[in-house]
Amino acid sequence: MRKLILSSLLFIVTLSSCETEKDELPQPSSHDYDINFQYDTPSKDIKDIELILSQENGTILLDTILASTKKHSLKVRTTDTKIYLTTIHYNASSNEYFIRTYVKVKAPTDWHIDEFADPSTATSQYERAKIIYNNLPPYDAGFHYMTRDPGSTRTSWSGSTLSIDYDKLLPTDVAYLLLPKYGKYILTELTSAQTTIDFSGSSNTIKQKYNRPAGASNYMIFLNGFLTAGNYSKPLNLYWPAIAASNEYDLQYPSKGIAEFDLQVQYTAADNSRHTYLYSGSTVPDDIDLAPKAESSVIKSGYDAFSIAFGQDKPSVYSTLWSFKNPEFNAKWIVYFSPDETNFAPEAFLANLKSQKLQGKVLSPGRLANTFTQKAPGYSYQAFLDYQANPDAQKKKEMKQIRKIGTYFN
Repeated sequence: MRKLILSSLLFIVTLSSCETEKDELPQPSSHDYDINFQYDTPSKDIKDIELILSQENGTILLDTILASTKKHSLKVRTTDTKIYLTTIHYNASSNEYFIRTYVKVKAPTDWHIDEFADPSTATSQYERAKIIYNNLPPYDAGFHYMTRDPGSTRTSWSGSTLSIDYDKLLPTDVAYLLLPKYGKYILTELTSAQTTIDFSGSSNTIKQKYNRPAGASNYMIFLNGFLTAGNYSKPLNLYWPAIAASNEYDLQYPSKGIAEFDLQVQYTAADNSRHTYLYSGSTVPDDIDLAPKAESSVIKSGYDAFSIAFGQDKPSVYSTLWSFKNPEFNAKWIVYFSPDETNFAPEAFLANLKSQKLQGKVLSPGRLANTFTQKAPGYSYQAFLDYQANPDAQKKKEMKQIRKIGTYFN
């Protein structure tokens, strides 16, 4: 009998000890996060946006309506080190809602999402002017003429002379003439309304050819140039797809006179994924690693459950675009993820937000329209999003290289 009592006491003491240890386990501590946030909507008619911050477990930390184009200082308290940030606005002119969600990001200390392009900021002045090129070789049907902002242009090639009437940017402009058939170009500063240029002073172009992936179609290359490093206003178009194609080269460009270049290569891969490669810098790359197919594979595309897989070459960020088309709810929803996050429940997430702007709306069915992967060397998921939310950094073209691959769904 004594043994039974002692055993019972030992069990009670042991259980009590376990409960004490459990109670003493450290609990996650809450932190206050200061947030500075601004959202410039694509239209002045959109006066406000809804900002929702939530935790991984679905708890809503903040749901507020903010005036667009204004900087807002906010504060949230959470035990999570990363949050979900969602913005919602409504465009009455198109009767469409636009939603963005950033999955597991650090609380933004200084984010400025700028979708607004104000045409009224253009203050350039022009005058009607004329250029005459002399000593040209026989006619080149693929000739390419450009100024920094050509406006209305009329050209006339007769014999060895090319006459061009155009809108000249004031006070000075630059004319670029490329004859791809001959591999010749000339750059000329324009200081007056009447300019005569001797093409015998032209220079040889640099010709570049890249290794196209097998089965690639719709292959196009665009090249812009900037005459002064760091000045990215009014680029000079140096090459574009309308120029006659050649088996000898993909691209021709000036060998001198251009301080910085913007190169864009586009094509549709054999798996129908759409690829865009962007390069900015003082030189044009000699080689580009053009992928033969998409770098991701969607495993589940349902609105109730989404899943994706990546190979070893992971992007900096990827996104999904969900489309809603019903009489009560016309919307587009972009969700941004780290490649480490491969599963998501879109329907449950959007419903849990209980958005003020979406109140009473039927939030289904949502359809996956596309996925986009973006890779910028040296940029993590967070660094990539911070750059996208920094208009000043974008204006300086601090991100020099981006690979974008889109997969589209019917």
